Amino acid sequence: MLKLFSITGTAENSFNTVFQLYCDKKTGKIEKAESMLFIPDYLNFLLTGEKRQEYTFASTTGMLDAKNRNWSAELIQKLGYPEKLFSELSQPGEKVGRFKDDVKAYIGFDAEVILTASHDTASAVIAVPANDSPLYISSGTWSLFGIEASEPELTPEALSTGFSNEGGIYRTIRLLRNIMGLWMIQSIKRENKGKYNYQELMLMAMESNYDGIYDADDQRLLAPKSMMAAISECLVEKGYPAPNGVADTVRAAYRSLAASYAKAADNVERMTGNKYDTIYIVGGGSKDEFLNKLTAEFSGRSVITGVTEATAIGNLAVQLISDGQVAGLREARNLIANSFDIKKI
Repeated sequence: MLKLFSITGTAENSFNTVFQLYCDKKTGKIEKAESMLFIPDYLNFLLTGEKRQEYTFASTTGMLDAKNRNWSAELIQKLGYPEKLFSELSQPGEKVGRFKDDVKAYIGFDAEVILTASHDTASAVIAVPANDSPLYISSGTWSLFGIEASEPELTPEALSTGFSNEGGIYRTIRLLRNIMGLWMIQSIKRENKGKYNYQELMLMAMESNYDGIYDADDQRLLAPKSMMAAISECLVEKGYPAPNGVADTVRAAYRSLAASYAKAADNVERMTGNKYDTIYIVGGGSKDEFLNKLTAEFSGRSVITGVTEATAIGNLAVQLISDGQVAGLREARNLIANSFDIKKI
């Protein structure tokens, strides 16, 4: 795995495209393919008839050379994948083309399609309301924690601490860690058949005095039959008493997430040699006031929140830059910072 990471800089996930294609190779499916499009690329193809492979999305496949920001010829050749499937990568802001005639006829107008940062986290990071490589969390079902870097981090420490190097706008690197996120709270809500809404769950957690913390990235939490039972099991293994009901369980989930954020922040500082005194939180999870407060307490850093629809706003920012209405990324982020309700904790 270290050899693969030293090339791609991508954290190992069973769903990475590099492994999916190997299954297609073993079954013979790959031999029938003439080209390869990821879902955003395919949607652009349906609109315009143009085939593109966009950089930020391709960077999550586990098949890019993180240093040169292009497909790894060495890896593709060793795995025996057809080279025709890997075309020149396109960048956010490039013009794909105009609507096809059948699309124009169906919707009643024509438009030009602009290539955005098609990976949702890449677009969300564009909307972080700060310049100069801030420490951020794109908070939602998953928590994507990291920085925007100019060069990849391909060290054994980056691998061992779960960090990945993914593409950003202007060929930057999103050095980030994928943390379990609010999936745990969503699962607890669903398990209780919607008896409590998210605001009620948050208030219940705030009133609880339970102080247990577990590993938020424990694999047992990915798809358990009972999230509450899985969290309880993790806590008991850590030497804590079993949580007493929903309030204790939700509080433990919040505290464990905040502890994971603090640890990830410390790891970023150690790897980069830089100090970060502020964490910017964007996305739907930025509305969770208790988690934001705990993040500040556990990390010992200021927390700035806002831009709940960060992916959509980042998408829009790329289009404005491409259209010449905004001068560049710095101006776009300044515009975003002045357009939304930004709060500091």
